[in-house]
Amino acid sequence: MDVVGQQHPGGRTVLAEQQPGQSVVVEVGLGGPRPLRLRADPGTADPAGEPERPGAAEPDLYDYGLPRLLLCQDRATAGMLLANHVHLEAACPVFAAADALPLDPRLLAALQRAEGATVYVLHDASTTGAALPALVRSGLGPAPGLRVVSLGLVPRHAAALRLPAGRGPAPGRAALAALPAALRTREADWLAGGRFAELAAVPPDRLVRTVLRLTRGPRQPRDSLWSGLRGLRGTGFMTWPAA
Repeated sequence: MDVVGQQHPGGRTVLAEQQPGQSVVVEVGLGGPRPLRLRADPGTADPAGEPERPGAAEPDLYDYGLPRLLLCQDRATAGMLLANHVHLEAACPVFAAADALPLDPRLLAALQRAEGATVYVLHDASTTGAALPALVRSGLGPAPGLRVVSLGLVPRHAAALRLPAGRGPAPGRAALAALPAALRTREADWLAGGRFAELAAVPPDRLVRTVLRLTRGPRQPRDSLWSGLRGLRGTGFMTWPAA
């Protein structure tokens, strides 16, 4: 897979065909990615105008259940994942959290329509990042059956990946109180000291592979001639009759 990095020295448009006669358009520039939108004719230029809110697409797009959604703390991360077609390969819309929240009511309804839908959150290993999943959960409102799952980073991920860590001012009591209880004591102490590690330090190709693996889950084995023969054999076909 050719992976596009997070550096975007100039604006460009990335097109990824979704179905005949319709393309997903993602514009990436110095200000980060413009939100995802649909274009009816991939052979014509986009009309000029303001970026549309996430979810502002053709109404019939929301007639189906949406099993997963990915929100990124950083716009550059969302832009990199979109440019590498993660939203298509994982069948998972990707947005920057700051641009997507609060979710468009139609997008939220599509998530609720799919049983056991999941909103994944990708964030830095920092007090702000660690608190983001809880903020997303509270921003969704009463949504029974809708899960919010953090993909990291958390401090132990940063340590395992040997990411460079920075240090800023020590967080206040409110920031520390917002840290998730699932953090280990050493991780909470690490964050309490003002340390942080940014998701942007993860190599783009590794991040793309990890996000695809975690969001789409294990891939179903493809049917082949041999698997078909084994299936027939197991059900009594292709065997000699007993004497």
